[in-house]
Order: sequence, then C-alpha cells, then structure tokens
Amino acid sequence: MTCQTFPSHGSLRLAALCLVLLTSMASHADRIHLTNGHALEGIVIKETKEAVVLDIGLGNTTVSRSRIRTIERSNDADRDTIRNDWSRQYFSHKKYAPDRFKELATSFRQLGDMRAMAKKSKVALDQHKHRAEALRNKLIVTERAFVDINRALHDTTDLPRKTREEVDAYNRMISSNNLLSAELKATVNDMSETDNAIRRSFGSMHDFSDSLARFHEQHAEARRLRVLNPEEQAFLADMGRKLEGYESEFVRHEIPHRRSGGALLVDVKLNRVATGTFLLDTGASVMTLSPAMAARLRLKSEGPQVEMVIADGTRVSAKPVILKSVAVGDAHASNVGAVIMPDAPGEGLDGLLGMTFLREFEMRIDPASGKVALRELR
Repeated sequence: MTCQTFPSHGSLRLAALCLVLLTSMASHADRIHLTNGHALEGIVIKETKEAVVLDIGLGNTTVSRSRIRTIERSNDADRDTIRNDWSRQYFSHKKYAPDRFKELATSFRQLGDMRAMAKKSKVALDQHKHRAEALRNKLIVTERAFVDINRALHDTTDLPRKTREEVDAYNRMISSNNLLSAELKATVNDMSETDNAIRRSFGSMHDFSDSLARFHEQHAEARRLRVLNPEEQAFLADMGRKLEGYESEFVRHEIPHRRSGGALLVDVKLNRVATGTFLLDTGASVMTLSPAMAARLRLKSEGPQVEMVIADGTRVSAKPVILKSVAVGDAHASNVGAVIMPDAPGEGLDGLLGMTFLREFEMRIDPASGKVALRELR
C-alpha cells in the first residue's frame, strides 16, 4: 500500500505517518482510495457530507469528500485486530498506555527521545574528532608561518627602507602578520567550539545510559505491584522487551587490570605498535605519556606547549599530541588527545590513562568482585 499527504482539514503530519504506521497490519483496514490514485488505510470513525475522519493509529486525519474516489470497508473483527495491534505496537503512546502507567509511559517516551539524541551524537562524534584533528594541524601550520613572519619583521625593523619596493615589502609583512594573528585566534576559537561539541556528544550518550539504568528501576518497581490487569501486564511486558533492545545497543568491555596499593594498573596499546603500563586515573583530565613512551612511539609535538598541574600541585610544561589509536583490552578509541610529560608519573609507569580516553566510555567498578568494565553505545 502507498500513502500520500494532501491538503485536508486534518493534520497533514498524521497523514504522512500513515504509511509507516499501517504497513505492518495483517488484517484488512478501511481503505480510502483517492482521486489521485493513492490510498489511505486506517479505521473510519466519522463521516459527514463534506469529509471522512480516519483513525491511523496515533491520531486522526480528515479527508475531504472531493478527494475520495471510493471507500473499501473492513469488518468488525478486522478492526478489533487492528486496534489490538496498534495498542501493542504503540504501547507507550498516551492513547494506549493504561491509566495507572500514563506517567511511566511519558518517561519511556522521553527515554526514547534521549536515545535518538545519543545515536545522533554517536554519529556526529567522529566528525567532530576529525575536525579537531584538522584544526590542530591548521594551528601548527599557521603558528609556524606566524613565527616566521615575526622573525622577518624583527630582522627588518631597524633597517632603512629607501625604495618604494622596500616599503611595500615591509607593509606586506605587516599585513601578513595581522592576517595570521587573526587566523590563529579564529582557529583557537574553532578548536574550543569543536571540543565543546565533543563534550556534548559524550554527555548525550552518558545521559542516555544513566537514564536507561534509572528507568530499569522504575520498570522493575511497576512490575512488583501485586495486582496487574491483563492490559497492564501486556504494557509492562512490551516495555520490558523494548528496554532489552535498548540495552543490546551497548557493548561492555571487561578491562584486565592489576592493583598496586589502591591504584589500578592497566596495559594500554598505543597506535597499534607499543604497549605500556598506565595508571587508570579518572582525576586526570588528559591522557599523559612518559618521555620514554613518546620516544618508543616516535611522537613529535609540533604545537604549543601547555601548562599542566601534577598531583603534588607542581606546574610543568607538557607537549600535546594526538594518538591515532588507544586500546585497553578490547575497548578502543581513536584520535585521543594526550600530552608528553617531562617525567614518568611513577616507577614502572608509562603514563596516566586519563579522561580524554575514559570519557568515551561509562566506567563501572564492581566493589565485590573488583572487576572494571567500560561500556559504550554501539
């Protein structure tokens, strides 16, 4: 069956939904054949001389008589079957949710909206990361050019400019310097905005995961009610199956680790070529590397140094880098920001596994078993 929107007294948006809502019907619905050759399916609930009102599952649409060629009628049994199918398929819609669970249904629909946002954020995340890397490369090139032009200006500031050509050349350097300065500021702003977009993407995914966990508790509490009628039982069962589907969209990575005092040590593979021992540190805003590990990876930092505050409060200068690949067990992330520190964080350590890696996952530590797991949206 096909479905087409058209001008009418009802909701065009509802008419546009009819194809999606009704293609799964096993029973024959009422079918309105239109003069344009298309057809609408649903249940006729009202007729006047001017129009026909059609229930299409999640709402009604009104069809002008002038646009109707014929109406093919279903029988009462088919209509009952279709209504039952709608109530199961769209169980959380306010039209079908049991009265006692209207509020739970509203929360479930909100959870669905959060899931959709998290899915979009997951797709956008890779784009944001690639943009961040491109901006970082642009910043490096622009800074080099800015340093060169400033050096040239410094070397020629005190020289006499006798000819018109010498004056024009100097003015061109001044102009280039100003343009590069403006470009540097714009690139830094773009990098900041992109980093914020990355944070929002992670935030959206983590919010969905947290909300899903809380909703499981609400659903379990509802199922523990002593008296549930058949409609309520079916509603909660359908919701439970949907929640299982949401859970299946997450993948869980159990992380091999060992304890050293109160610290967790993990083996981390970097850029698919070198493995080192890292301290898992949720208090570190960025992943850090020792000079020895940076040398093993043949990493060179070409960007500006950044100031870091280490555990004892000391301020040190560190060199920022981008790691193409970071893997802990079977948990993997790409284009991870890190810094090369002046020294290793401790004896036998190659760095800190900080939040630029960990923020890509939801970390859970089981106090009883001591197991560490990283969970991510597929």
